[in-house]
Amino acid sequence: MSKIIIVSPAYPLRGGIANFSEALASTLQAQGHDVAIVSYSLQYPGFLFPGKTQFVTDPPSDSIRDLPIHPLINSINPWTWFRAAQWIVASKPDYVLISHFQPFLLPSSYCTTLFLKWSNVPAFTLFHKAPFCALLMSMMHICRGSIGTSQRINDWIVQHAPTHPVCEGFHPPYDCAFGQSVESGEARLRLGLEKNGKYILFFGLIRPYKGLDLLLEALTDPHLEALDIQLVIAGECYSDERQLHQRLATLNLKTRVITHIRFIPRDEVSYYFSAADIVVQPYTLFSGSSGVTALAYNFLKPVIVTNIGGLPDQVLHEKTGFVVERDPTAIANAIVTFFQRSDSAEFAKNISQYNAEHSWAALAKRIDAFCLGNMR
Repeated sequence: MSKIIIVSPAYPLRGGIANFSEALASTLQAQGHDVAIVSYSLQYPGFLFPGKTQFVTDPPSDSIRDLPIHPLINSINPWTWFRAAQWIVASKPDYVLISHFQPFLLPSSYCTTLFLKWSNVPAFTLFHKAPFCALLMSMMHICRGSIGTSQRINDWIVQHAPTHPVCEGFHPPYDCAFGQSVESGEARLRLGLEKNGKYILFFGLIRPYKGLDLLLEALTDPHLEALDIQLVIAGECYSDERQLHQRLATLNLKTRVITHIRFIPRDEVSYYFSAADIVVQPYTLFSGSSGVTALAYNFLKPVIVTNIGGLPDQVLHEKTGFVVERDPTAIANAIVTFFQRSDSAEFAKNISQYNAEHSWAALAKRIDAFCLGNMR
């Protein structure tokens, strides 16, 4: 079996990349590999971070309780980049996976990768997002290969580096750490919702590119109003929250939108997805795969996504959800279509099949085989 080190944010840092890396690491560990994560002691300086905190307050999930996590990298202290690389080299891994998702962290990732190359330690880039820049291209050239987490990213790598070895990865549905489905009535009671209501869910950090404005406009469609469809917004706001409430007032939506504007702890996530009929992701700008879709599929909930970035790669149109254009009318039509069809059981069946074909175990085996096959 392989000895593997993953360079990525991880517990107690919060966010989708940490969730992904922890799930991948724990799966590799369960398959018999020796796995550790090298994380960050400081990911972003406070003045660059728009939220309240970069850390979770809940205890680690059972799946990562025995996973070694070493917070060695300070993103603004170059000395720690080389110290972390030295620690990795001294650990003698068979290979290293270095997560890329944020240009701000590229200097530390590049320097760590360069040191590993000098020390003849095989390193591979694990792409979560793929904005083009010269430093990223340089980092790819000193790696042995790259793994994408969506078809769009895989295509991007091939386009910009045709001879670079690529592993066509994907974002599996989360199957651990966030709990199991709860009966919808119980979940709605827990959240103060009507037991027999119709609910769509917007979940996760509220940022401009996530297109909440489009969804609010869609909600004014008279067909949605006639069906008495309500929206639950659950997540921390990374912009001015007052603007959101002003927008709700302007569109006369205050009685049809339930707002839980805060970071949702891990042990509450299941209630929001279990209470929802469908999850909507009306993103206007996106380049990677989506952890929200992965969460929705864990709870067998269909999704409506806009045709942008890697979002459509995770959705089988009209089987596990809907892919629509970035337009309020298109979003509204998809919501109406879903509730008029009333075939939630068929969507759940299709999602179960998708989950079985896109498991963490399958991804972990694919990555390990790829890395071992590109060691030279």
